Amino acid sequence: MNRIRDKKRWFAVEFGNQITPCAVNGAIPGVAFGPAVIGLVMLILGIIGISAPLSYSGVAGVSVAAAVVGVPAPIVQTVQRRKLFTSNFVQNTTDRWSSPDFPRSLYSKLDLRLAGNLTKTESVAGTLADNAFSLIRGIRIKADGDIVKEFEPSMMRVYSHHILRGIDTDATMITLGSDTAEAFSGRLSVDFGSPRSRLPEASFFPGHRYGELQFEIDWGAYTDLVGGGTYTAPSFSTTPTLEVWGEEILDPNLRSRPFLLHRCFTKTFSRNGTALAGDSFQLPVGEAYKGILLKQMTRTPDLGVSTLIASTANLVVRAQGSYRKVEATWQELVARNKAQYGVALPTGYAYFDFMEDGDFNKVLRTGDGVGITSFEVLADISNLANGILQIMPVTYKAARAA
Repeated sequence: MNRIRDKKRWFAVEFGNQITPCAVNGAIPGVAFGPAVIGLVMLILGIIGISAPLSYSGVAGVSVAAAVVGVPAPIVQTVQRRKLFTSNFVQNTTDRWSSPDFPRSLYSKLDLRLAGNLTKTESVAGTLADNAFSLIRGIRIKADGDIVKEFEPSMMRVYSHHILRGIDTDATMITLGSDTAEAFSGRLSVDFGSPRSRLPEASFFPGHRYGELQFEIDWGAYTDLVGGGTYTAPSFSTTPTLEVWGEEILDPNLRSRPFLLHRCFTKTFSRNGTALAGDSFQLPVGEAYKGILLKQMTRTPDLGVSTLIASTANLVVRAQGSYRKVEATWQELVARNKAQYGVALPTGYAYFDFMEDGDFNKVLRTGDGVGITSFEVLADISNLANGILQIMPVTYKAARAA
């Protein structure tokens, strides 16, 4: 374990990889740590007020601009919020936005706002999806072609608002029955920073260091809002739109610092009518896992359920085939989530949180460099036709250096 000490306490930092000598020119001599953590180390030092420059093998020093010429200090020291672009619905298509429409900037988060109106005549009632965000089947945020975040908005809503903020999101869903121009809407935040952590700034997204940013939206169809049933001439009387708003950091002292990438991606596993105790769901290695969000569900439309994994079913997070990192039942994990976040997660959701107290040291590192070459979630699966377990790992990795 490598340690950095400020005037009051130790910060233990361990993201692994090969250890390289590092000299801190100041009050903290003799510290050594690996290249994968150097950015976090430098950021911690800056945030906790230690201004000593760092030098280590093979890496140049960091130059921090003190001011932006011609711009008043109060402007650059506060965040800038603005609408970046608006995506218009086209059924079953992918809409792509790239730089300069998606500006290359330092982001703490994006805010997404979905809105539209649906007209339908119902003769046989269908089934409503969980919420209006089901109209969007997927979103990908990329930097120079590499995925930073890949998620379904319905799932991101739970992570961003229930887990990170302890509140539900304002959302308006359509209803069953015949309606004319019935409004639906929803809003969610996509965080690059790390709310509920000890260093929220550690994972701001330095988009200004990449050549091109991309934002991709996979639009669905009205059947993603209400499935089954019989409907005559359903149509969007007001074309649905997704507004994307950015929260940008202008402060040059922050823009020049190293950062982590606050990543997520989605794995979908189908389980159709077969019960199995201790079913294995393999996850990628090479990531530093902050947490794992689970959703048991059915499709068409997307609907969280509680019948694929029963309340008393066993859950295990396991590494190397034998190390059981976490053991729980579904009901115990759900209860723990509510106690931790102050709000119950929606039906079908549960979250393994490795950073409950916000300590970055408690992320679970995987990969060859740390001796973890297999990583999985085990779950007792019940017999459910067309059941799906969706898993959204939340991870960290080093962002591009300045």
